[in-house]
Parts: sequence; C-alpha cells; structure tokens
Amino acid sequence: MHARIRFRPPPLAALAVLACSLALAATARAQSYPWPVNGAPLCNGAGDQHRPFAPSIDCDLMALSYVHSVPGADSFVTRTLGYVPPTGDCATIPQLLVDATGVTELSAAQVTSNIIAIGMPSPGCVGPPTMAQGWLQGAGAASQVVVHDPVWFQGGGRVVADDGDFVRHHPGLAPSGFGYPDTALVVVWSDERTGVPQIRAQRVTWNGVRTWGPSGIVIAPTGAPQTEPEIARLGDGSSLVVWSDARAGGSDVYALRLLPNGSPAPGWPSGGLALEDRAEISGAPRLVNSLSYGPRFVAWDESGPRFGGGRSVVVCKLNSDGTPASGPLGVVLCTSATVDRLQDVTAVGPEMIAVWTDTRSASPGNPTDLYAQWLKDAVFPEPRWLPDGLPICTATGRQDAARVSAPSSYAPGYAAFAWEDHRGADADIYATIRSVNGALPCCLWHPDGLPATSAPGDQTSPLVGVGNSGGCFVAWEDARDLGTTGLDVYAQAFSNEGDKLDVRPPGLPRSLMLGPPRPNPMRSATVFVLELPRAGAVTVDVLDLAGRRVRVLAVGTFPAGNRELTFDGRDDAGRELPPGMYSVRARIGGEVSTRMLMRIH
Repeated sequence: MHARIRFRPPPLAALAVLACSLALAATARAQSYPWPVNGAPLCNGAGDQHRPFAPSIDCDLMALSYVHSVPGADSFVTRTLGYVPPTGDCATIPQLLVDATGVTELSAAQVTSNIIAIGMPSPGCVGPPTMAQGWLQGAGAASQVVVHDPVWFQGGGRVVADDGDFVRHHPGLAPSGFGYPDTALVVVWSDERTGVPQIRAQRVTWNGVRTWGPSGIVIAPTGAPQTEPEIARLGDGSSLVVWSDARAGGSDVYALRLLPNGSPAPGWPSGGLALEDRAEISGAPRLVNSLSYGPRFVAWDESGPRFGGGRSVVVCKLNSDGTPASGPLGVVLCTSATVDRLQDVTAVGPEMIAVWTDTRSASPGNPTDLYAQWLKDAVFPEPRWLPDGLPICTATGRQDAARVSAPSSYAPGYAAFAWEDHRGADADIYATIRSVNGALPCCLWHPDGLPATSAPGDQTSPLVGVGNSGGCFVAWEDARDLGTTGLDVYAQAFSNEGDKLDVRPPGLPRSLMLGPPRPNPMRSATVFVLELPRAGAVTVDVLDLAGRRVRVLAVGTFPAGNRELTFDGRDDAGRELPPGMYSVRARIGGEVSTRMLMRIH
C-alpha cells in the first residue's frame, strides 16, 4: 500500500498541527502516561467512528485511518498514536478530510511525494509519506471505485476510476512513479460489467488525469472469472498485480507486471503468469510488500489432494522484478492441513510472517485457534517456529480477524499480533508479542494473549502496530456506547513487558487511581495501591470476565490519600478462584478505575 509527487503542499496550518502532534507524542516517552485498562478513545463523539484501516508504523508511532459517519455522509480521518493516550477529542485536520459517502470496501497506499513548500531550503525537497485511499462506494450494480490523495487532490477532490455503474469488488491501491518520488496511483478491482468478474485497473496521475481511458483496462482478458486482486509498486514505477483466476476450471493464483502505459512488462504473458495452476483450489492471495524491498512474497490458502482434502497456506517468493523465485510447489507454511483461513501477512526486511485461523483443536466451544509462521529469506520457516505453525492463541472460544505487525528491519526481531476473541460473552480484543525465536517476552505476556479491552459490548476489527519501544499499539472498532453516541474507535498501548503504560505521571492524582497489581499474573496474592483524591465512600470489587462480582475487597468511607489493598485470589466465601482473567474495579462517587488481573496456577 503506497503513493505521492511534486505538487502544492497541504495548508501550512494543517502541517503545523500534524507536526506538533508528532512532536508531543515523540517527546512524551520520558514520562509514564495513564492508558485506561479498557482502552482510550480516538473519537467517541456523535456519529459512528468505525472501520479502522491502513495502519502505518514510523518513528515508534502508529498512524491509522477510520471512517467517520453521520446520517447521509462518510469521510476518512487519519490519526497518530504515540505514548500519550488519546482523549476522544475527535481532532482532525479539516483540509485533509474527503467525502466518501456510501463507502463500503476500503484500500490504502503509502505515497511518497515531492512537495514544494514555502520555507524549505529549496523547491522540490522530499516531503514525508502520506496515505492515499481507494474505496468502493455504492452497492451492487451502482458501485464505483474512487481514489484520493490528501496532498494531490486537495479541497475534497476525488477521482472516479472509471465511468459507469457496475458490480465491482475488492479495490486495491498502490503508488506508481519512476523511482522516488511517486507520480501516480494505480487502482485495481474486480468488475462484472461483462457478466463475468474480470480484473480491471486504472492509473490516476497527481493532477487527477486517468491515463488508462475512461473505462480503465482489463489486465488479462481471458473471459474466465477473476477475483481478489492485490497490487504493489516495483522500484521502476511499474505495478505487480496478483489475483485468483478460474481459467483452468478451479481457482489458481496469477500475476502480471504492468508498465506505466498499461501494457505487460517485457517477458510477461499477456494473460498473466501462473504462480500455481495445480489441481488444488487456491484463494485469498496476499501480496506481501516490504517498503525496503518491494513486493517479496505472495501467500494464499490452498486445499485439495496435496493436503489430503485439508487446507494449508502456501507462499511464493518473488524476485525483484516480480517473477517467482520459489519452485513450482511454493513453500508450505503449515504441515498440519487444518488451516481455516489465512488472516494476515507482513514483511520484516526480506522475511515474512503469516497468521491464520486453525481448526486442529476444533470443538463446539472452540471452533478456531490462531497459529503463525515466520518465513526466512531463503524460503525456509524460522527453525525455532514449529513446522506446523507456532500457536498464538489456543484459548476456548473463537479467535479470528487476526492482524500482525513487525519492524521493517531485523532489529529488534519480534512480531505483534491482535485479534477478536470470543472466550467471553462479548467479542473482545486481545494482543500478544512473539520474539523471532518464538518465545514470549518477559513479565506479563501470556501464552493466550492479554486483553487490550474487556469493555461491555463487542470490540471488533483490530489493527496492530509494533512500536512503543519494543511493545505495540492496538486499535479497534468499539460498540460500548452503541446505544448513545454510536460506534467509536479506541486504542491501547502495551509495553514490551505487557504493561498498558497505565502508571500515572508524577504528582498527586487528580482523580481516583487504582495502581497496577504486583505481581501480575498472580498465584497466591497480589497488592495494589488505591489513590483517593478526596475523602468519600469507596467500593473495590473483583469481577470475572462476564462482569459478575466475585469478591468485595473494600467498602466504606475512606480519607484522601494512598493505601495498599491485598487480594488473595479467593471469592467472598473463601474459595480459591479458578485461573483466568479478572478485573478489579474501584469506585468513589461517579469515578471508576479498573485494572486487569491474571490468576495462574
């Protein structure tokens, strides 16, 4: 996902606001800041904030976009997460918003541009990357594909990729240019105007010109159904497109390299090159793009005789020109043919990490678990990760919608994962970290993950980004206030030890504060500090994940100040509580402070 060029800059006020936000986030690490145990809202105002997408990692920060919806209108908002938790202020830069009314499917691309800005040392100096968007608006036969770049197409400008209303699916977006910087966007999609899905593409220049005609181009006009296109930019400004293709009667994975004029690159078949065309059924291809190396791998689900009727994940390594470097069978990431669905992939330098849902331990109460694999540059799995995949979460209930993120370079050699977890009554967001050797980092990290939130209502659609000095950021769509303000976008920050950075800054508390339990996880007992800004009636309870009170730790009127509370792992009847996750909740007046606690054997 990429794109940008030599053009007018955003308004200086907008750039100043953005620079100020980044500076505050980057300099805040010297202190500790309170992240609420159930996450901090990016925006919890009126209307729906939903569909978070396009995470981008840089300078130990995570940027992401989401859709802001009010009746009759949708627009994109981009925010940056740093060490200081967001406050739900819905802060935006109005000049960078774009009307996306009717948005359904989403795509994005990181674009690098030359921008001429007043006050820079010389015209044409390189500006920071921005995020361009591509999306499907409308539905059914009335759908259209739209592209936008906040630097190129200012003032709400958008470009419709091709004329006419047709059934379209799966828009994908990549930058295009001749080296650095980029000069155009290329968008691909699946189009049913002929009655059979075909992959079409359009190239849109920085000034909004569609260079591949009013209807785009059909990139491989075989007449066979084609779906699920993915696209990435190569170093010379050409584009690599991969897709699922049924020309052989089943479902295979094909690729084609397109030159900026829309023609196939020399040596490439006009109908595309088969990355696999075996009897097995392949689908959901993922083009794994590294910002340092370009497109490096293509990964897909594959099922059939090769896997005894089961399913696995297959990977094809790519050369720098997009041609396959792996053998004709590719690399199988999981020797257990129990893959349910490939969830996400990411590049780490010239290597790759994949995560999938798996049914090897399926039962009515546990339909899927999460497994992952780390693939080395020589297309061999990392030896310290298991041949049938490394378990990421095998807790009861369904785990899905998993995402993975890793540093763009080898150091510090770890990956962060986040997913929707259904081990409780509602969908919650969990996260974990794995080192390059497959091990959990120290301290609070748990083999089945830690909750980023256990708030009421469903929390879904997670994003994850490495950062936070060896930890990670997680963001998600949150329905805790669905009945009042609607859907919101929340976030959480984990340290490399599994803490949520929820230690208050120096000085007296201005509000109720329940300090972090020590130790956590606990076996026999744990202690935490209760900080009261004023005297008042206080209640401290222990709740299970279903929200049931299992222990009253304190109740009564207390003076202002600090006191230690001890929890011995027992309920009100003196019985030992089973291992698992619990929340400790303190209340004074209308204020509430909550901590998560894990009990182990």
